[in-house]
Amino acid sequence: MGEGDTVLSRETLIDAATVIKKESNTVKVESSRYTKSDPTYDMSGSEVEEAEDNTKSFSKWLSVYDTKCSASQGIDDMVSFAKALKDGDKSSAESARGVKRCKNVFLDFGSNIGDSMGKFIDADLLGCEKNKEGVRYDVTDRDFVVGKYNKISTSFSNAAKANGLAPHHFCLYGVEGNPAFTDRLKKMEDDIMSMSPRPVKNIHMLTEHVGMGVDGPTKLYLDTVNVKENFWGSSVLQSHQDVQRSAAENEENGVTAANVEGITLTTLMDKGLLAFSPNATPEDKEGGTLIVKIDIEGGEYDLMSEAAETLKLCEYKAMGNKVILIVEYHFNSITDINERQPRLQKKDAVKAKLAECGVEMTRMSAMWN
Repeated sequence: MGEGDTVLSRETLIDAATVIKKESNTVKVESSRYTKSDPTYDMSGSEVEEAEDNTKSFSKWLSVYDTKCSASQGIDDMVSFAKALKDGDKSSAESARGVKRCKNVFLDFGSNIGDSMGKFIDADLLGCEKNKEGVRYDVTDRDFVVGKYNKISTSFSNAAKANGLAPHHFCLYGVEGNPAFTDRLKKMEDDIMSMSPRPVKNIHMLTEHVGMGVDGPTKLYLDTVNVKENFWGSSVLQSHQDVQRSAAENEENGVTAANVEGITLTTLMDKGLLAFSPNATPEDKEGGTLIVKIDIEGGEYDLMSEAAETLKLCEYKAMGNKVILIVEYHFNSITDINERQPRLQKKDAVKAKLAECGVEMTRMSAMWN
């Protein structure tokens, strides 16, 4: 699910996969602190105050960053300046943890190893480049490094600017089903939340979750062959070509699946957007921005069909908010025509219904980096 430009080594992936236990061709995942859920989605008064203070502090930090960049001879100095974020006061590291309602939200369905989260943070640093290189947040090493920017960071930056915002005004919520990535995604979350000031209002990874058309327990069929692409072909559809390739290369056990939790776009919007709080004021309900990236290997059809049926995106738009969907559609990778055709037949009607109410949609190609 998803795709990234940072590749883990085979050994790292194997080590990460030790949390998985196979039984009857089904992957059973050990319970951990990462699977606990918080039923309270509104930030407390102190959390709201802390988040706002953090945003102001990061805005000031960016002003200094831009000034230093103008005077700097090389990008290494700017990387060192960014690294200092990790050495600041971490007393607020637990603030607003979990899914909390925010006015501006980025939802990432198919987070894989967290690349899109890194690119969203990079989007605030685009203004400083030396010899076509800038400061990047590396999601593997969980540190700031020298690197080249790419078009997805620019897309995120432009999406935020369209409503007069910057990436650090957002809360980031990622959805990733592959249990091999649970530990590393949570460590990334911890790292970003402990920065001072941190480059986002809040970040939380819904690990061992997948985007679906219904909420509840389901299975994620695992890609076990695309090591260089961080197993990007895992899917809720068993006929996905990479799942089938994995089964063919693993003749003894066949298809491998993980028990995960399905979550709809409607449910995550209810939990993550301030506009849908029972306590929302008229000011809370308007002027927000929702950016949704969907790259879930065939699951996008059911996810978007559900959103079109509930009209939650349209309701949010009608309140006076901005909605941007960045979607990769998968066609030929779904090998079973009985799984593929019913979904394809509804696709255009779903897109038209959402476009009619003002939802902005951008198609994402498979190789978006």
